[in-house]
Amino acid sequence: MSLRLLKSIIKRNLGDGGTKSVKNKINYSLIFFYKTLLKFDRYELANIIRFTRKRLHFLDEEESLFEFKKGCKSKISEPYYYGYNPKIKSIYSPDISLFVLKNSIFSIESSNFLTDDKLIVERIPRINIDIANYATGLIKYHNHVNGLVKLPKSIKDLEINEAYFLGGNGSFNYYHWMTEILPKMEFIATNKGIEFSKNIIVSEGVKKVDSFQISLELSCKHYNFNIIYINPKLYFRIKNLLIINKPSDILFNSKNILSDLSFCFYNKQSLSYVKSLLQNLKNDKINLDSIDKVFLGRIEGSARSYNQSEVKKMLETEFNFKTIYLENYLLKEQIFIFNNAKIIVGPSGASWTNLIFCNSNCNLISWLPSNIRSFSAFSSIASNFDLNMEFIEAIPDKINNLHTSYKIKLDDLRDLLQRL
Repeated sequence: MSLRLLKSIIKRNLGDGGTKSVKNKINYSLIFFYKTLLKFDRYELANIIRFTRKRLHFLDEEESLFEFKKGCKSKISEPYYYGYNPKIKSIYSPDISLFVLKNSIFSIESSNFLTDDKLIVERIPRINIDIANYATGLIKYHNHVNGLVKLPKSIKDLEINEAYFLGGNGSFNYYHWMTEILPKMEFIATNKGIEFSKNIIVSEGVKKVDSFQISLELSCKHYNFNIIYINPKLYFRIKNLLIINKPSDILFNSKNILSDLSFCFYNKQSLSYVKSLLQNLKNDKINLDSIDKVFLGRIEGSARSYNQSEVKKMLETEFNFKTIYLENYLLKEQIFIFNNAKIIVGPSGASWTNLIFCNSNCNLISWLPSNIRSFSAFSSIASNFDLNMEFIEAIPDKINNLHTSYKIKLDDLRDLLQRL
């Protein structure tokens, strides 16, 4: 395929978007274009709508500036379903280290970074690249060796010498913020951490979310940091970007396999830091009564819809549950609810991050569609905190879709509740 022809096709399909009919006539997918682009060298690619090819490098293979803490032993556990023995593995989470990337171009909501000579990705080292998909931010596609980068139309240079990067894949999500991003403050907000920089870069979105902003303020309260809020839709460049690898992590996107026990790891000590940092908020003045039986409701229109109205009716009428929508509660109120509940029921989702605040005698019930029955994030966190969490297998509408709608058999949930 000639450069001229390729450029013409790409403009219709990638640059200008094109119409659906044109795309169907050409009958090529985006993946085909990205694979084709990887065959060209970077000088040829510079002439094709701002694409460049870069060899993949991984953050864990870079030389670190400082080691904050050795990795620790922890557990990952598959979800427990009645009558099924889940796989439980003891693992060591990675050492927690500080890396400095020179002249780095980045987006605050991506874990990919472009320097003068490298394309650097933060990964989970033990996951094979055949399964991992790192195409976020600057990276549009990658193979085993190279990444296809679409250069931003504009890049804003930050007028500071250095700053900590407090962002990454999914950092706009409560789960990712609490388990992967906020725990870095245990090391940044120290006498040693502030020696490297007093500047911290975060998304502007942090200011808009009560739980994000309050937790960030609490983590910084003993130090005078300069918090720099940046637009998550823009790309920035800085002379020295300071990155601490994630103490806990989960594969953000995958290929070929929807879920697996190996997709995550957790540093219990870092999760305990978050718990210790925030749990005293429950002692603030809160105008709520404790709720023994909590059902975590989802607002209509949320991803992974299911027969919630039927579940809600059964839980409220047969078992005296109270339905709550956590989006309507402040962080301190969420912590209070989880800390005082005796049983919590709800679909798998970011709300379950709060299980770290539960008492040891609290029973937790959730569910997963059968196509992602091995999704092990919340079962692993529960296992590390010695909490009893049991799952129900739901029926997915689309077996190959990670975010498919699904249905729960009411009798399965009813039987589980009666066994407790």
